[in-house]
Amino acid sequence: MVWLIRSLIAVTLATLLAVLHYYSPLQMTSVVPYAGLLLAATGLICLVHPIKTIFIRSRWAAAGLIATGFFAAALALWWPTSTITITEPVSLLDEAMPQYEFVERHQIRVHATLSRAFTALKAVTPDELPAYNILMKARSAALGSSWTKPKGPSPAIVDVFSDPSSGFKLLRQTDQEMVFGGIGRLRYKSGDEPLHWSPETFTSMNQPGSVKVAFNLRVNDAGNGCTNITTETRLHALDEESCRGVAIYWRMIYPGSGMLRTMWLQAARSRAEGRP
Repeated sequence: MVWLIRSLIAVTLATLLAVLHYYSPLQMTSVVPYAGLLLAATGLICLVHPIKTIFIRSRWAAAGLIATGFFAAALALWWPTSTITITEPVSLLDEAMPQYEFVERHQIRVHATLSRAFTALKAVTPDELPAYNILMKARSAALGSSWTKPKGPSPAIVDVFSDPSSGFKLLRQTDQEMVFGGIGRLRYKSGDEPLHWSPETFTSMNQPGSVKVAFNLRVNDAGNGCTNITTETRLHALDEESCRGVAIYWRMIYPGSGMLRTMWLQAARSRAEGRP
């Protein structure tokens, strides 16, 4: 019976990781913090009552599990980063954001022409993303605020990001790629002046204390009547302090971020292929 329970736990965890990887390809600097926090939470439970089924036979073992979990989470969250520099741009995103520390990429193949796939990608609304409302509420709660779904018909997601009030602006576009960008601060200090930038100055903007975010939507011919739809998101911190803060923020929100982007591409595929 004990081994059955252990097997069920192992299978459940493996299934969870597989599902997460499907929606958001796993990054160790994001997996380890959550795994560490899960270990710490398990240790806290075992501190009250040790659970021999999962090999925690004493409160000392539970305390060790808590310490190990918190140490692993902290180590991953504060793990050093390095800046990637694109020297030979091959996309509009490369031109707009040639330097970055954090990145996520997602791709899906669609049985449709380039123009049909790109039109579908630009037409997707938040209502077509099953987990959108839940993830937005979770994100807002983590930031100490609340989020309520706007009333009325949902606009296309690209229209939301095209609105300057979103904090993003459309930087560049062709008939096969769109690039959106935003610049902000992790924390505002007394005396900080508002950041003034435009799509033309986004790439050259280099004010310490700021963080750049850029993402693209792109289609490429995959042959045989198919199209590859891709989206890539990059973050670039403009000083060391901001980089440390962004690292913690990014590593914690990455799973949810990746899930939303994968669902966006899946919704675009359904539109392009004419499926409900």
